[in-house]
Amino acid sequence: MKRIRAGAAGMVLAFGLLMVSPMAAVYAQGEQTLSFAADGSKGVTIGAKGYTFTGGTLQEHTGTYRITGSTDFTIGSASPITVNGGADASVLLDGAVLSTNQGRALIRVAGNSTLRLVLRGTNRVTRTAGNGCGIQVDEGSTLIISGESDEASLDVTGGAYSPAIGAQGGASAAAPGVGGKVVIQGGTVTAAGGSNAAAIGGGRFSYADVEISGGTVEATGGDNGPGIGTGREAAGGTILISGGTVVSKGAGNAAGLGGGFKGYAAEIRITNGHVTAQADRGGIGPGLDVSGGRVVITGGTVQATGLKTGAGIGGTNSAPASVVIEGGTVTAQGGSSGADGGAGIGSGRNSAAAVDVRISGGVVFAAGGTNAAGIGNGLNASGTVSVTVTGGVVTASTPHAAADIVGNGASASGSASVTLGWKASVKTVRQDAAEALTSAKNSSGTALLSTAVVLPAGAAEKAFSVDGEPVSFPAYHENDTAFYLYMPAGEAALTCLVDEKLYTASVTAGEAVQASDWREPAAPAYAVTYSGGEGATGTAPEGASLEEGAKLTLPACPFVKEGYRFGGWSSGGQTYAAGAEFTMPGQAVTFTAVWTKISDAADSSAASPADPPATSPETGAAVPMAGLFLAFGAAAVLVVNRKRS
Repeated sequence: MKRIRAGAAGMVLAFGLLMVSPMAAVYAQGEQTLSFAADGSKGVTIGAKGYTFTGGTLQEHTGTYRITGSTDFTIGSASPITVNGGADASVLLDGAVLSTNQGRALIRVAGNSTLRLVLRGTNRVTRTAGNGCGIQVDEGSTLIISGESDEASLDVTGGAYSPAIGAQGGASAAAPGVGGKVVIQGGTVTAAGGSNAAAIGGGRFSYADVEISGGTVEATGGDNGPGIGTGREAAGGTILISGGTVVSKGAGNAAGLGGGFKGYAAEIRITNGHVTAQADRGGIGPGLDVSGGRVVITGGTVQATGLKTGAGIGGTNSAPASVVIEGGTVTAQGGSSGADGGAGIGSGRNSAAAVDVRISGGVVFAAGGTNAAGIGNGLNASGTVSVTVTGGVVTASTPHAAADIVGNGASASGSASVTLGWKASVKTVRQDAAEALTSAKNSSGTALLSTAVVLPAGAAEKAFSVDGEPVSFPAYHENDTAFYLYMPAGEAALTCLVDEKLYTASVTAGEAVQASDWREPAAPAYAVTYSGGEGATGTAPEGASLEEGAKLTLPACPFVKEGYRFGGWSSGGQTYAAGAEFTMPGQAVTFTAVWTKISDAADSSAASPADPPATSPETGAAVPMAGLFLAFGAAAVLVVNRKRS
């Protein structure tokens, strides 16, 4: 029996080992701390099966790696820490301080590998001199950064022509360097790029894809480099921000977020998070001397600022191929430098680039700098301007008398078109005063007339409509309570909600609507009707239509019912006498006659339309019957008392 039990136990144990073996193959070796030589002369390569120190042999390991402490690497041409060979490696930086002034990147992800970099405590990866990235991600490889907590941090610095995190510089604009993907999911990441490079993204002549979904990121580009984007003279890569807090600052002739000098990102897409981007040559978009790329904003909070001659979203003498805003809250401020300035959204001075801006949702504030449009071109621009607003709430402004609020900047020679839809709401301001657009049209090409609208006090946002179609109205500018509605010639009906009441006004295109033109809705009226009930004949009293709270005196009953006497009016389970006062509820009411049968002993020649009080109608034979019962009860009491006595 003992042998049988032992055999069974062994089978269970073996089965259990088989069940857990796949998990054990991944985590059996736990965490491996990598200890480097004190003089920094040896590095490590992490592969799919384990790790190898410089000059050593493969040490098999399939778990997490941990790097801690300070090491100043003195390796010549190789990266001190390399993830290669298709590895999917998890490395914990636990208070690590890594530096070098030699060779290539301090950390390199190559050979279609993935490095999952987890932060604990405060960590630094610094190039003190020379070229090379802080962390280099090659084409086909992925770096994923996360933190054990929000406070866990990483500070990374790139060398000359190299980003702190991203793609190593390329050979030329014609032969760019292409990096892999940089993903930041959490922690606090501070990055500073080398000259002509982004902080996160590309070096000179290179670019990489960047995705940020969480954490706090502060990226500052080197001279002629953006905070996040391409390096100098590079075009490509995508930037996706879907969460977190991101601050991206460019330097020299670069944008804050997007392109370095003569460079642009293929697409910049913001779907969520808090994003701040700023640079002399433009907040978000291409760098100086080149146009291209696409900016798409569908959500989040975005603050884009051109500090000197650049647009808030756009460029200086350049612009993105298109700017699309579908949601979120976007504030775009064009820069000013002397007489020069950039548009809030569009281009800056002397631009020959076409400006194509499409807004279909969100809340947008676009303010032009000196001599620049709120949305459109800057000073002396010659590129065409196309602005289409089909939804959202848009406020555009310019400080200069010679610039269009939406369209061309001062002395600009490009053609400008503004297309608006019913769901568009555009607030236009010049020098703190509302001013209408003069050349807007609808999608059919029909000219639109500007119509100033002042809403009644207390009007609710998102409760304004034109001919029954909802239209958002813009945030008011300072103390100004008017905005402009753009409509083709003709009339339209306006409605808005005030204290849950629907106010109405009619408008003729081109003619102002004042607060006094709005009509407060009349209180609703409810029907009052009368019915004789089953078997009754006669003509019903005249009905009425009354507001809630109105008083009604109930009429005499004109109905008759053979063999019955009228006993009052019934409604809602209550009976009321003719002549009683009734308070109207907030609904229709029907009064139905109540009838009491007349006994044979009474006069039954006809039902009487007389109106006795409903609370004490005559009941005919009911009284004699009640007396009979009382007499019978008294007799019974007397009999009982006699028996007791």
